[in-house]
Amino acid sequence: MQFKSRVYAGMSCLWLASALPGSAALAAEVSAQDALFEDTPAWQDEFDRDGAPDPAKWSYDTGGHGWGNNELQTYTRSGDNAFVRDGVLHIVAKRQQRKGRQFTSARLVSKGKGDFRYGRFEARAKLPPGRGTWPAIWMLPTGNAYGGWPKSGEIDIMEHVGFDPDVVHVTMHTDAYNHVKGTQKT
Repeated sequence: MQFKSRVYAGMSCLWLASALPGSAALAAEVSAQDALFEDTPAWQDEFDRDGAPDPAKWSYDTGGHGWGNNELQTYTRSGDNAFVRDGVLHIVAKRQQRKGRQFTSARLVSKGKGDFRYGRFEARAKLPPGRGTWPAIWMLPTGNAYGGWPKSGEIDIMEHVGFDPDVVHVTMHTDAYNHVKGTQKT
């Protein structure tokens, strides 16, 4: 998966993957003046230096415990799985054994490094084809003010499920609407 991203005046934190401070509280009334977006991004990463992703903007979630989705990979900090080259962030899944899993990949998060309440999110991503892939950009709350997932919410900006190659999903997960209860709507 390859990325470029910008956030204009306040959205959430992205998790290539993202974090939304109290997502359920975002339903507050906003005046027309407050809803105007700035011309200059409040947070951005143009991936303009080769090597590892900028640690001032990105952290890693690591491990291979399935992440609640029965995922088959171990997420690593390895430069084989996440790197910047020629102005593009590359997140690469590899078939290699690690910690009892058959694959490795990377899971980058901006939590605590780019948290916003409102805004417009822009990203350019090249998605990999193939059954078994599941690239995603999503937003989660920085804190769990209403409880753990899904009570504090999740917004899937983009999920591309490999077995459904011609569809890119956009989904909101809440306590009432989620796949665990069978009530999810995409």
